[in-house]
Amino acid sequence: MSDLVTRAEAAKILGKSKSWLQWAAREGKGPPYQVIGGRYLYPRRDVELWLSVKGALARGVEFIAYNDEPGEHDLQTIASSLSVVTLAEACSCPAEDVARLVLGLRVGSTETGR
Repeated sequence: MSDLVTRAEAAKILGKSKSWLQWAAREGKGPPYQVIGGRYLYPRRDVELWLSVKGALARGVEFIAYNDEPGEHDLQTIASSLSVVTLAEACSCPAEDVARLVLGLRVGSTETGR
């Protein structure tokens, strides 16, 4: 299984259309992605985590959004916040991965995914 999926594969995993993913990328609302050779590729782990987090939010898990610029908060501080921990528990995901997703970072790295 590849670590990166195409926009079409990501759309299938998310149950969305490719055009929705294009819109989400433009608006900064979808899962993190990378542009490699002109192709939009999505780390599979980020797509699956994004789907889990969205599902938890849809089930009513409360989450307080961070409106500050990335870098304003230490990743560990955000990962240990009650809001992120609650969301992580609801989707059975590591809190640090959820914190990275909240900050718009690719899961497993410290580089921006947009």
